[in-house]
Amino acid sequence: MKLSKEVKVGLLATIALTSLYLGFNFLKGRALFSSRNTYYVIYDSSEGLAVSNPVIINGFSVGIVKDIKLLQDEDFKIIVAFEVKKEIKVTDATIAKLISSSLWGGKAIELIISKAGNPLQNHDTIPGAIEKDVTDIFKESAVPVLKNANATILLLNDFITNLSNNKEEVNATFSNLEEATRRLKEIISVNQGNFNTISKNLAKLSTAFFDEKNGLTSLLAKLNRLAGEVEEGRIKKMVEKLSNMLAYIEEALGKANEGEGTLGKLLYNDSLYTNLNNTLADLDKLLIDLRENPKRYIHFSVFGANKKNREQVE
Repeated sequence: MKLSKEVKVGLLATIALTSLYLGFNFLKGRALFSSRNTYYVIYDSSEGLAVSNPVIINGFSVGIVKDIKLLQDEDFKIIVAFEVKKEIKVTDATIAKLISSSLWGGKAIELIISKAGNPLQNHDTIPGAIEKDVTDIFKESAVPVLKNANATILLLNDFITNLSNNKEEVNATFSNLEEATRRLKEIISVNQGNFNTISKNLAKLSTAFFDEKNGLTSLLAKLNRLAGEVEEGRIKKMVEKLSNMLAYIEEALGKANEGEGTLGKLLYNDSLYTNLNNTLADLDKLLIDLRENPKRYIHFSVFGANKKNREQVE
């Protein structure tokens, strides 16, 4: 069966259009032979979202944005249709979050899927949320800084205004400062020679101070050595004296044990004790006789003793 030229042209045009459609969808990221589910989400603003932008879960692409429309009857909100692979189990607890996928302003929809909830059907609507982008974060951070800068500018303006209102005091202050500077220059100029001499003396003193042979280090070493020698001599003499003293005490105790010397005789000689005991007994008898016969030992009279008594005494 022969085909006419018109049929051949029609078939060729149909094949070309079909290939163009499939190629266009393929370039847009749509799967040609795999089935997907379509879901909807409503945002207050699209934030730069475009068709064919990715739909991701934890950074992994699971679909693409299929269509974006403006809802004029609902305060110009944005409804977004997106496709997700059929094997992804989406529940009614899932949130479709609009996020920034790059630093250059690219957008994507991130599905935050919760296992809790009931599975969604094809063409169901998912709650949406919008992540703050870098611009919003920068604005929030910049507002306090701008407020502080504005307050600083106001304080600076007040300061400049006060300076303008007190020109005479400011001029007087600068004049006094200028006069003080001039006097300081004069003092430095007059005493330049003294300053040079002091500087040279300080340099010499510093050199002598840090000299290795005759400086502070050498002096401290000598002092330490001298102190060590003095301390060693004192300790040596003290030890010698203590040794001599202990030897003397040991010798005295040895002699005392042997009965030599006064201490030894007192401790070990019975004759000394006997003589002393006898002497004390005789003294006791004398005191008793003195008490009983005092006239034998004491003669006194107011008018003088008589001759007989004197003769008896003589």
